[in-house]
Amino acid sequence: MDCFELVQVCSKDTVDHPPRFWRRYVDDIFCVITKNQVKMFSGDGVLYSRVYHKPTSTGKYLNFRSLHLTCKKRGVVRSLTDQARRLCIPSDNCEAELAKVRKALKINGHPTWILRDRRATCPNR
Repeated sequence: MDCFELVQVCSKDTVDHPPRFWRRYVDDIFCVITKNQVKMFSGDGVLYSRVYHKPTSTGKYLNFRSLHLTCKKRGVVRSLTDQARRLCIPSDNCEAELAKVRKALKINGHPTWILRDRRATCPNR
């Protein structure tokens, strides 16, 4: 598959403007393109991204009633909300992901006061 991708995506014979950089490792792809090449990858010229959850994801995180330090419990909240804020574009995807995070944390016993962190909002892009 790697050879096929290199020929199809990076060859000047098949693509007018090949990516500047293309690397693949297992199922991850890192690609550098210019701004005007975005339209080639998405129909309307805007890139969209969101957090991917495997179908087998259970939504189990560190329970708030566990005997772990409070800083560790806050770390779970912070890492999940930071992940949503950094990876989700546009903000509609961010709001939906943060709603999923809040729901999962509530199921895992986290009180609402810990979810009211200033980071639990989407950045303006």
